[in-house]
Amino acid sequence: MRVENLESKECGEDRRRFPRYRMECPIQIMQINTPGANMLKNSFCRNISMVGIETLSFDFYGMNENIRLQVYSSEYVKLIQARGRIVWICQLPYQNKYKLGIELTELEPVTEQILKDLIFRAEFNNSVYPEEN
Repeated sequence: MRVENLESKECGEDRRRFPRYRMECPIQIMQINTPGANMLKNSFCRNISMVGIETLSFDFYGMNENIRLQVYSSEYVKLIQARGRIVWICQLPYQNKYKLGIELTELEPVTEQILKDLIFRAEFNNSVYPEEN
């Protein structure tokens, strides 16, 4: 888990257990167990793995905060719904925008299969992430 400041060029060390694949698509995030935060907020997926998602968001979320998320993919008609937890957050320099690391904590079997299919397609298209690091 890590938090980086504005001056940081990178958001800490890479401790990924699974390869991530580029998948740029809209997602919506809703905080769980936060009073008054029962609405979906728009965000944008940058990459995905079987255990996590990196997103860009205009909204700040606390470390270890539990969330519900919905991933919309143009490659798959069905909506991906899951629960997750914020495991790292990094504010982008000179912006009110954040990169979020989300660990997927609850996936239904159907959702897990959809995620596997999406990752297989991304892997087939050689979109291993990150390429520019």
